[in-house]
Amino acid sequence: MTKQQILGNQKEKKPIEELLRQAGKDTVIDGVVKKVLRQDNKTGAEGNATEEQETLDKKISFKFCGRIAHPRGTRAVSLSSDGKYLATGCDDCHIRLFKLDDVCHGLLHQADSENIAKKHIPHVVVNSVSFDPSGKYLAVAGSAYVKIFKLKRDFKFFNFRLKHITSERHLKAYSMNSVAFHPTKGYLATGCNDGYTRVYNFKKGKLEEIANLKHPGHVSAVDPYFYFLTAGIGRHVTTFEFESEFSKISDDEAPVTVFGLSHTPDSRFLAAGHCGYVGIYHTTFLKESGRIQHPDTVCEVDFSSDGKFLATACLDGNVRLYQVNREE
Repeated sequence: MTKQQILGNQKEKKPIEELLRQAGKDTVIDGVVKKVLRQDNKTGAEGNATEEQETLDKKISFKFCGRIAHPRGTRAVSLSSDGKYLATGCDDCHIRLFKLDDVCHGLLHQADSENIAKKHIPHVVVNSVSFDPSGKYLAVAGSAYVKIFKLKRDFKFFNFRLKHITSERHLKAYSMNSVAFHPTKGYLATGCNDGYTRVYNFKKGKLEEIANLKHPGHVSAVDPYFYFLTAGIGRHVTTFEFESEFSKISDDEAPVTVFGLSHTPDSRFLAAGHCGYVGIYHTTFLKESGRIQHPDTVCEVDFSSDGKFLATACLDGNVRLYQVNREE
């Protein structure tokens, strides 16, 4: 399959606003699409101020639900699309799977208690994990590898087994910092210390590289959503468009280094992991809406597919879960 077949025929490409409306995704226009229109049309200062005020009127707040203690620092977290499971990655070279209901009820406070799956990856510090949209596969990034595991139900022990099915290894020993499945499409994005963001087509358990984007620094986070791909490079948050062969459409700067990224399902807000806190930003202007304080660096963040929860992985050894409240 060629890159053109995967991305679609560019000659038949429709305006991005029309594509989003046809897909029922009009709400995203309050996010990145407004940023594109602002760059293309360059409305007057008064128009931009009005648009910014409308965007900043959207409010979001968080309520702490529970935490999962790990034996060492946690760097990775991902929520399954069905909202039932939570995967974590720890500096002890283990990935773990938990039931989300147990976390919400505050039942998980001790290391390894009640986890329904546990997998040791020798000599690999787990930097990032991501569920695919079906919930059947889990991508794991660590060292110079991206590994894909299939979740198989073990009815004898009422838990899961993680079966390794494929890997993608870089020839040079660069650390793979981030991995993320697209929430609806069959794409997998990775961010690496070699300064590249790579995009793969994931189908039938196999990875096929369709794009690689060179950046001026280490890529610490990636987050694909709708027709876009956002990458964290140092303090910069850069967004690319799938439909135009990954052309850059925005490049904003956060107050401090970005270690993890996740958009709300409607793309209006962006959560970013920082040293000592999670920053919550309005997507359009990358204006800070609030902070969730943490005792150490937050390496990865993940909004649930329904936008009701936010999970964070912190180097203090805890994965935390927050309930998301929105005010329109």
